[in-house]
Amino acid sequence: MASPSPITIRKNLTNLVRHGVDAWWVEAVGKDLLRLACVREKLPEGAEPDEEQLFEALRELLRDAIEKLGSEQSRIILRIVLSLEPGTLELSLRERREKAGLEFRRGRQTVTWGTIRSYHERRAIDQLAKMIFGMEQSASTPPLFDDGT
Repeated sequence: MASPSPITIRKNLTNLVRHGVDAWWVEAVGKDLLRLACVREKLPEGAEPDEEQLFEALRELLRDAIEKLGSEQSRIILRIVLSLEPGTLELSLRERREKAGLEFRRGRQTVTWGTIRSYHERRAIDQLAKMIFGMEQSASTPPLFDDGT
């Protein structure tokens, strides 16, 4: 089974930004991420995992990967737009981007939601996709991913 490309990982992350990391949306638009070996490494050993355990493992992986990013601003954006911070799952995407814009420069200057969307968010997603791809490459568990190549 082949590992996903960084492009596949990025596409899934972008889809999750649109909807937030909610269990229903992960299953609908980000399910390729659930098949990653680096996600499976976050699961408790033993029994076959259920969907909820896979979902929580993905959330844990995303949090871990985000914390390893070098840019604090990218970490802020990703935690908010991916709905990983408490209270953000109920917000619309625009509201999450507005919140990220308020926190982006620690209250010194607000960044518009449009600038977050068109510039900063894209760069942060690229960094996160590369981080997850690297984690996947070094994962010891075989992936549950087959992209047909």
